[in-house]
Amino acid sequence: MNKLPLVDPSEVLLGQGPLAFERLARSAQPLSKEHIGLVSISTALSARAIRSNIPPSAQKELQSGLAIAQAWLRKKATEQEVKNARAQCFQALSAIESTTVHAVQEAQKHLSQEPATPLDHHAKHVVKRYSLLAAHFTVSAICHTLDTVETPQLALLVLQDVEGARAYQAAGLGAARHSSFRQAAYHQAEWEVLKVGKRPEESMTAPRNFDDEKAAIAVQVFHEYLGGRWRMHADAERIKNTEFLNWALGGLKTHKRS
Repeated sequence: MNKLPLVDPSEVLLGQGPLAFERLARSAQPLSKEHIGLVSISTALSARAIRSNIPPSAQKELQSGLAIAQAWLRKKATEQEVKNARAQCFQALSAIESTTVHAVQEAQKHLSQEPATPLDHHAKHVVKRYSLLAAHFTVSAICHTLDTVETPQLALLVLQDVEGARAYQAAGLGAARHSSFRQAAYHQAEWEVLKVGKRPEESMTAPRNFDDEKAAIAVQVFHEYLGGRWRMHADAERIKNTEFLNWALGGLKTHKRS
């Protein structure tokens, strides 16, 4: 005997954002006032990501894309213009990533070039990659904002993009860049290697290479530490965005139901 589902699949909440916001995004009908509100919220979230994550010289296409989304809200732009703006932002992705990474590297030139730990070379690549990811997710937020004009539910991806972009930038330009953080990871690796005595299966012809072990474990510990910092920054960004969303949705019945 077939049973009717208690909840329609389109109404299942997956924890992709604050309850009221996710419910609104999943239930909004195209061109409804709720849909208009979602696009407006998405542009506000994305605008902040652009200002904080992308150097001014690389913002042109993204700012133009947001301007088109805002024009659509005022009925001053067509859906085709929105799609064209989306394509231009996506095409600019590689250049925006490169410009952002270059700006970060230029900004670090005043720092000491003397390596403090064997982790420094690896950590510099991590800073570069995290800067690139911050730019990548910022561009993704703009693209998804423009996609929300056609599909209201995609506003949820804008929120996730912004949180990811901010967390990557904060972790990359914060902990990953600081020598004390790298030193803590390397000293932890040293302690873990040295506390383990000679293993029974080791022979005199195959001695342990402590330097290689320390190097390998240091990278693992560094990323464990850094992952914790990334999570902390992502959680802080979600709290900040939740406060904004609760304010923005304060007058809606969907908010009162939550």
